[in-house]
Amino acid sequence: MRTDIRMLAFSFVFFLILAPAPSSAQFEIKEWPHNLRTDLKGSKIKIALPENEPDRPWNDALLARFRRLTGIEVETIRPGNDTTVVLATYLREFASGAPRADVYAIDIVWPGILANYAEDLRPEFGSLSDMVPVLVQNDSVNGRLVAIPYFVEISLLYYRTDLLEKYHFAAPPRTWEELEHQAQVIADGERARDRNPFWGYLWQGAASEALTCNALEWQISEGAGSLLNPDGSISLQRAPMLRALDCAHRWVGTVSPGDVASQLEDDSLRLWKNGSAAFMRNWPYAYVESMRVDSQVKDRVGIRVMPAGSGPQARHADILGGFQLMISDKSKNKPAPANS
Repeated sequence: MRTDIRMLAFSFVFFLILAPAPSSAQFEIKEWPHNLRTDLKGSKIKIALPENEPDRPWNDALLARFRRLTGIEVETIRPGNDTTVVLATYLREFASGAPRADVYAIDIVWPGILANYAEDLRPEFGSLSDMVPVLVQNDSVNGRLVAIPYFVEISLLYYRTDLLEKYHFAAPPRTWEELEHQAQVIADGERARDRNPFWGYLWQGAASEALTCNALEWQISEGAGSLLNPDGSISLQRAPMLRALDCAHRWVGTVSPGDVASQLEDDSLRLWKNGSAAFMRNWPYAYVESMRVDSQVKDRVGIRVMPAGSGPQARHADILGGFQLMISDKSKNKPAPANS
């Protein structure tokens, strides 16, 4: 006998959303939802998760607890760390009608792109009144809740505390002008001491979503407006935008690597961990990596918000990132027998 149909994949998403983050020391799940289904032992689902190495112990601990509580096996797919390539891969899979996973952790800017391939989560999760409203709005497309917030993060400016002290800077840079000045002074000083290569500022210039994030930070921080107004008209302000781009162009080969146009976040992080830079733009995962025993900058790293511009409308501008959980509407593991 089959009663009210529930979803295998829904059980997993529900658990990931409500289970508190594991202890960073032992990655032990001490609390969890208590209304999970326990009659699906032996079932199996696949989930596509972000590639970031620091996330793995956290995700592995969640998945292990879910298996023990439900008896449901979970296979993890890690598609890579270049989000542009990952999105193209997902779109090909969905277009073919044979996606690899049941549950997808998707970038915060993908719900609109993937909405046609997503299960509507609204009937199961309701209004999500306990979530940040802007995230629920972001994950809603034409009245359908196509994804659930999983975790969020913001871009950060990393700086070497020891080098600021060494070169007599009282505080990390508050503006792009200050960043360029401090980066050049420190880079010149370290290079004069045979630290080659040494870079003042690491950022991501590869033709990908990473460059889009950097460019938006320059644009907004310089007061160049957003790309579009709510009515669809263009709001981009030419003069401050050109000022921001000229500044970034000036960095290439001076305070930033000459091949920065081919670098992603992990490329920046490798140089940073080697002790080859004074400042870096990256995501929160880079702090955990910076504190590892194999890092040359361990215990010598500070973080702050990204710099502001210098124009009349200038302000600090950080990119909101993170991942949302989406269930594929083609998943064969959605229907599951309920208790008789």
